Amino acid sequence: MRPFWWRWPSWAVEFPTGAGLQLALHGWGSGHAVWLYWLVGMAVSLVYELALDRHGWSWRDVVERSFGQLLGELAWYTFGG
Repeated sequence: MRPFWWRWPSWAVEFPTGAGLQLALHGWGSGHAVWLYWLVGMAVSLVYELALDRHGWSWRDVVERSFGQLLGELAWYTFGG
């Protein structure tokens, strides 16, 4: 039996994953420059895609996750930070 999220569209997984990644980075510590959160988030995303993703490299996943990261940053600075 396959996990249920394998049947979901890619963007339905990558958008919330990217947003969650960025929000988790703010748990790393507040007060860092916005570009640093973005840089570390992109590095984590790229490492995941290169080393851990079972399907291998996908530009589409990285781009979709980056949009999720942007949404996470917008949410943080709108509601949390």
